[in-house]
Amino acid sequence: MAESLLAILLITSSAKDSQVTFRWPSHPQSSPRLARPRLIPRSLEEDADIIWRASHSSDQSSLPTSSLDELAGNEELDAEWERAGMRRARSVSYNGRRAASSRPGSGRNSPVEESPFADMEYRINPDYDVILGFPSKTLASVLLPHKLELFHEKFELTIDDLAFIGHPVCATPDRQWAFQDKEPSEVQPRGRNTKKRASEDETVGPTDTPTLKKDNKPPSQLDSFHLVFVMDLPDPSSASSGNIAKYFDLIYRHLAFSMTAMLFQEQVTHNFVERECDNLANLKEKCLREGEPYSFFVEQAQSTSSLAYSMKVLFEEIKSSSIANLTLGDLRFEVQVPPFIDTLLHPGMDLEDEYSDAGEGVGWGMESNLGWHLPSLMPWKALLLLDLENQDILEPLKTRGRLTMSDEDKDLAEDLDRFLQEVSISINLRDLGILLNWPMETHVYPIVRWLVKHRRAKLIDAVHPSLKTIFGLAPTFPAPLSDLSAAFDKEFDRKDVAPLPEILSALSSTETGSPNSNDHFYAMIVGSKERIPIYRDVMTWMLKRDLLVAMHLRVRIVATKELKMAVYNDAQYRRDMRSKKAEEAIKSSSDDDAALQAQNNYGGAYKATEAAGKKLLVRTGLITQSPVRRRSQSSGGSRRSQHKEVVKKDLTDEDDPEHGEDEIDELVLKEKGECLFSSVISDPARATPVQRRWIAAMSAKKDKTMAKLFQQINQYFDGKKTDDEILYRADITRKQLRFVLTHFGEYVQTFLYPS
Repeated sequence: MAESLLAILLITSSAKDSQVTFRWPSHPQSSPRLARPRLIPRSLEEDADIIWRASHSSDQSSLPTSSLDELAGNEELDAEWERAGMRRARSVSYNGRRAASSRPGSGRNSPVEESPFADMEYRINPDYDVILGFPSKTLASVLLPHKLELFHEKFELTIDDLAFIGHPVCATPDRQWAFQDKEPSEVQPRGRNTKKRASEDETVGPTDTPTLKKDNKPPSQLDSFHLVFVMDLPDPSSASSGNIAKYFDLIYRHLAFSMTAMLFQEQVTHNFVERECDNLANLKEKCLREGEPYSFFVEQAQSTSSLAYSMKVLFEEIKSSSIANLTLGDLRFEVQVPPFIDTLLHPGMDLEDEYSDAGEGVGWGMESNLGWHLPSLMPWKALLLLDLENQDILEPLKTRGRLTMSDEDKDLAEDLDRFLQEVSISINLRDLGILLNWPMETHVYPIVRWLVKHRRAKLIDAVHPSLKTIFGLAPTFPAPLSDLSAAFDKEFDRKDVAPLPEILSALSSTETGSPNSNDHFYAMIVGSKERIPIYRDVMTWMLKRDLLVAMHLRVRIVATKELKMAVYNDAQYRRDMRSKKAEEAIKSSSDDDAALQAQNNYGGAYKATEAAGKKLLVRTGLITQSPVRRRSQSSGGSRRSQHKEVVKKDLTDEDDPEHGEDEIDELVLKEKGECLFSSVISDPARATPVQRRWIAAMSAKKDKTMAKLFQQINQYFDGKKTDDEILYRADITRKQLRFVLTHFGEYVQTFLYPS
């Protein structure tokens, strides 16, 4: 709900005057404010922490040595009073003239200023004329721009502790209502691209529609109108007011701009707003002449004016966090604000939505980034349709009184109809796209966004076709258990369906640790294949009311101490072998030097011996016919050092682009302390060289097929990715995943956790 929304005002201007034509509720009231002085030492006024000040505002023990009377006269202290013109000062009795503002005494003369409207006369019934302490004439004059260039753009005004948000629109200078041209010289809205905003909110803005051809119509009597949303600012005595700017911006985009766009469209095409305002003005004058109370006028207006009735419905639905289904003339549409918009006013809340675009880069769009708390839109998710009291799911695309829908709405309706025939809680979005032969980005995701945004569906974790999905209970229920049980019994009045408390009790016994083959919904609740259809409906009923939370399998890789020791011993053995071969090569190199000297002494008699020795070295792999070796043969003094380089090159591991095998062995040997205990490899996809050696060693003595599959998917065993995500990203079946986890059971750790 928009907890700070106080009222909706419709303000109009004509050649006669400007006025508040209608308001809802009849007598809006702002929240109570600070009504007593709060004494704050001036030395702390700038430096004290705001949270400490708020928590100690009523703690008199913090000033133990002085009484309140002494503090009141202390020049070092200042008194924090209500601001002049607030609701307490404005909402005084009217008796001919407005009485001077008064305030209960506090032990000294209070520095109270009189209201700026104290001397203003009221010629009509104040029940009609006073709104939140303001005369309606004055309020209308303040909330309507006095310059033409200030129309058709965002309006935001703060008076005392009230904020007025809207989007005023007006007729052309020749008093004709027409859509505005997008000319370069036109004044653009400050700080916001109106065209972009309209596309985000799926509405047509007053300044974003091409100019219609003007007919020869008589000048309009309605010069301008302004639908204003009155918001209550957070109490200034609170420790924090949250992100008030973002909050007001959402109110503007989702309410003020959208509603004004629809009203402007109907005014241009059907003169709707002017007719409604004339009827309301005539009805108000009649009620005043006859001495009827304002409540009587409001009751009559609700029954005769669709605009007045729509303002009431909009206010009540927004306050209850519901979708407002409105009708303005021949136009039917929906208006809503993000369901969790009020979290922006709560201290400590993040500015960005916690479920904002993640993973594959598939998101909900900027208009659904704040206040929605939507789960990530991922291909492995499924869609659950909401019946919403048997409403037509295509209702937002239909308009009463119009024979045809737009071409765009027709295409969307056709796609929706086909989509709804195939959607199921057991089919994820990727498989649904394959089934429909639709691309995900251009067809599947847009429809999912439309259904979720209009609260016709919600994203859930895909349910196993045989209901073998593990569920836990939601931490909180949306209603008392007695009410839920009564609704459940009414929906499933059958002997073969267990009562709701019994189902909840069975599910609450599910362990949330290691997965068990008997923990799923089928084993605990259903029990037989014949009962799957009815319990699928039971599960769907519970998911719609957020009673269940899907528990997902997550996997981590564990490097045991036995595995680490085996890898360490293997690295130690290879290093010993390399040292032994290097010593033999060095010795062989020394023999070559001696042979060369003998050749110089005895001539060709040594050639046969040299050829035999060279064959031996080549056969053992200690030398190659490489350029390095050839150069070493032509350099007598440095032949021994060059031979060592040859040996090192021949033992390099070509499979690791960054580290050779001997280098990894040295890293393993340095981690001898790690071999004393088992450890979890937190991120296999970014494993260190030593961790990669451990993971590779896990496949030793395993079936080659399973070993290859393990090497393919172990990068997803980080404990964060769910089993559904692993199946999607690795493109394997659930059976293959189960086989891998079984074959590598000693090296994997599995656990259940909500998604």
